[in-house]
Amino acid sequence: ARERFETLDAQCVGIFESWVPIVTLRRAHLAARREDWQEVLKRVKELDERHPEFELAYERDYLRGRALAGRGEMSAARTAYGHVLENDWAAGTETAAMAQWMIGETYFHQQAYERAAIAYQRVIERHSMPEWQARAALQAGKCAELLENWDEAAALYAKALERWHGSTSEKQLTARLSWAQEQVAQQQTTLRR
Repeated sequence: ARERFETLDAQCVGIFESWVPIVTLRRAHLAARREDWQEVLKRVKELDERHPEFELAYERDYLRGRALAGRGEMSAARTAYGHVLENDWAAGTETAAMAQWMIGETYFHQQAYERAAIAYQRVIERHSMPEWQARAALQAGKCAELLENWDEAAALYAKALERWHGSTSEKQLTARLSWAQEQVAQQQTTLRR
């Protein structure tokens, strides 16, 4: 696919059809799959310069965020993800849910667990994407665990299992719920002594 998009990109010079920027966007997607962050940034810069009014600009901003996060530039990545969330065309898309989730991930990787939990909670509250909501609940629960808020973690996992039964996160949610409940029981035993 990469070779074909490269060939097509070269053939698009001087063509001003609405589909043309998608070629560059797909090249950026393919570079992101390879975690070639330099290439991703090169492609999104091309989109910025050649197609500033591109309808899928939110996808471009999401890829920019991924590349910046991949390079360890978490604050800049959050800014790019924020642009996705501000874009009216992104409203209700999976990309918007993913961008909000990735904001949580940037904080999580910086060990800012309270901020990460808030970002994950926004996925749950603002995006009707069950798989991403379940993943966000899982990550928010992990934040609660790392802050040793075991009751909160258990509640998050239990609610997620009830709300998003059958999600791809179900197995992990079940295991984390069991672990959190064990920790709650141990805390209660310790307090009784």
